Amino acid sequence: MKIKLYLTFLLISLNSFFSFSQDFKKGYYIDTNKNRNEVLFKMTDFTDPTALKIKNTENDDYQKLDLGKVVEFGIDQDYKFVKRVVKHDQNFSGLSYSKDPIWVTEDLFLNVLVEGNATLFSYLDNGSEKFFYEIQSENISPTQLIYRKYHISDNAPILENNFFRNQLNTDLKCDEIKIEDLVNLKYKKDKIIAFFKKYNACKKSSQTVFENKSGKKVKVRYSVFAGVYNSDFSVEYLGIKTDKESKITFGFGGEVAIVMPSEKIEFFLKAEYEHFSGTSSLRIPSLYTASVRDNSFKLESSFINVNIGTRYNFILGNNRKLYIDGSVGASSPFNDVTYELKYPNTPNSNIVASDIKTGVNIFFNFGIGYAINRKIAIDFRADTKRDLFSNNQTATSKFSRFGMNLRYSIN
Repeated sequence: MKIKLYLTFLLISLNSFFSFSQDFKKGYYIDTNKNRNEVLFKMTDFTDPTALKIKNTENDDYQKLDLGKVVEFGIDQDYKFVKRVVKHDQNFSGLSYSKDPIWVTEDLFLNVLVEGNATLFSYLDNGSEKFFYEIQSENISPTQLIYRKYHISDNAPILENNFFRNQLNTDLKCDEIKIEDLVNLKYKKDKIIAFFKKYNACKKSSQTVFENKSGKKVKVRYSVFAGVYNSDFSVEYLGIKTDKESKITFGFGGEVAIVMPSEKIEFFLKAEYEHFSGTSSLRIPSLYTASVRDNSFKLESSFINVNIGTRYNFILGNNRKLYIDGSVGASSPFNDVTYELKYPNTPNSNIVASDIKTGVNIFFNFGIGYAINRKIAIDFRADTKRDLFSNNQTATSKFSRFGMNLRYSIN
């Protein structure tokens, strides 16, 4: 029965993986005749329009999107690109000897980040992201926000031209926009998006924010963790059920997680080292004499636990999230359990001792946690009961844990 449950869990996890890793996204494009076409976009880096491939139905073959015949395209509610004739700094991505832009006029596909009265665009130029803005109420067409890194000689310090702050101060005025909002504003995507959202809200303009999350590459995240647990151990042997032995135990380990592009689904593999030292026992009085029989099972062993599972994240914003996860685990004890039988009220009685072989055992683990800053997380975990004994016909054990983990993400 347990094997069926474990296989069912693994099949559900694999099915989730393939469901979330489908190779297309629904979208549209508008051609030069202003016709809107609903299509399926092949999963790729959607910030690179030259890499886009489309098909009309799931059974069709992909074809390269002819950008020369397209004026706009969108992917779900996550991306929107528009073709515009703009003047931009052709040496934006390099270090220059001049603080002034070198202008060139071209047709570019601009990535719409915030759409409202004030619209913010971005464009990737040799790996560097430059930003443009447009203001409908002021008839300001897409204009690059000027930023440059430069030095006056090879050995001179690197300086910054932050003229984009002046542009925003001139063209995006509103009562709730303070000079402090501009003085330390960085030429970074999240900072500038936040500024435009604040401006549109101040102007009571409806706005749409395109998150640009889908189509991103799958991430691999590495983390380390330490845990403290309440661990319980008991044995049933030849009809004897011993008292539960509860101990505070500690563990530590590492995890590798595959994070899907939405950042909501993760598939993880983790390994943990732990140690338990305790004795579960039961005293049985004789029905006919004053003697008693002490049965004890001593577990003095380290374990290696390996888990594979799925995690679902509830994204809260500001790099915070709640998450739940479940996994199938395999635990391997290093040592066997020592069984001792003795008669403390009987003089000169011998202690009978023997080892009960342990082996790899399977269990479920479930967790719920909270993460901040994409680095630190704390979660509460529970293991289902597992039998440490390997193919033993006369003895079974129950080993379970409940506790807390502190996790730190390395990347």
